[in-house]
This record gives sequence, structure tokens and C-alpha cells, in this order.
Amino acid sequence: MDKRIKSIKTIFIVLGSILVFSNMMGLLVNSLLFPSSDTKPTSGIDILFANFGLICLVAVIVGILCLVGGVLLNPQNKWSRKLGILISILSIICIVGFSLILVNVSIKEGIGLGFSLGLLLTGIIFSSPFMVLIFQLSNKELKKYFT
Repeated sequence: MDKRIKSIKTIFIVLGSILVFSNMMGLLVNSLLFPSSDTKPTSGIDILFANFGLICLVAVIVGILCLVGGVLLNPQNKWSRKLGILISILSIICIVGFSLILVNVSIKEGIGLGFSLGLLLTGIIFSSPFMVLIFQLSNKELKKYFT
């Protein structure tokens, strides 16, 4: 097996493990320490805390997708490379899409454009590892290892 395939597999598994573990702990702490309230968010950080459970849930789903992609990435299967690309695309859509939803909520609440742009930039930065994985899995030299 090519070193790059092992590296991509390791990145998927490590990234997925970190996402699942840290966000499950965040979800647990959020549900135990901060019970849901019906107060209207007044600042940018209030929007994040009001949606923290949902943010953690989206991150756990992305992490599970990464774990599945890492475990199933196998050079003997042509479909596993396509599955890795598909999982990376779905992860980008989840991360950037959720960032856009938070931007929309913050603009409707009148929080400010700077905070909204910060949320969007954070989504793009968090999706950059998946962009690299798509680039690597689409590489012509790497395609020949998948039969």
C-alpha cells in the first residue's frame, strides 16, 4: 500500500476520532451544565451557546463519516476512493452549510457583519482538511493504486 493511502486513511481516522470524542464530551457537558432556555440571543456568543448542542451534533456526524471513510479506504476497492471523496464532500457541505445557517441567524438577530464573517471563515477553515483529502484522493498518481 502506498504511503499516501496510509496517510489519508490515518488522517480520516484521527480526524474522525477527535471530532466524535470531543464533540460528544461537549454535548454531554452542554446538556448537563446548561439546560435549554427560551431566552432570545442578544450577542454573537449567545447564538453559539444557544446552538451549541446542534453544532456538536453536526460535528459528531462529520466525525462518524470520517471514521467510516478511514476504515473503508482500501486500495483493493475502487469504490473506497470514491467513498472517501463523497464523505469529504458531505463533510464540507455540513460544515459550511451549518456556518451559513449561523450567519443567517446572526444577521437576522442584528448581531453584526464582523461576527457573521468570522463564522463563515471558521467554517471554511474547518473544512480545509477535507479539501486536501479530496485533492489527494483525486490525484491521478494515487488513482492507479485503486483497482
